[in-house]
Amino acid sequence: MSKIVDALKCNETPPEDFWIADHERKTLIEMLTFIAGASQTGRVYFNQKGVEHQRSYIDLCRTLAVRFANMPVKEEQ
Repeated sequence: MSKIVDALKCNETPPEDFWIADHERKTLIEMLTFIAGASQTGRVYFNQKGVEHQRSYIDLCRTLAVRFANMPVKEEQ
């Protein structure tokens, strides 16, 4: 497992459902889109320069952004 993932995990039992506020969802979509675009231009890279090396990160960020953009939104509690 990634060292980053290990560092971010908490010792508490995570909740079964995942929820975020709508404004946070929109911010996340913008961040993922920015990362994908910046990686495509070579301004941001992970581990190694080169768009082909970054392809999996670019595709993942775009896929997640689209999924978050299309997810159903319920009223905030």
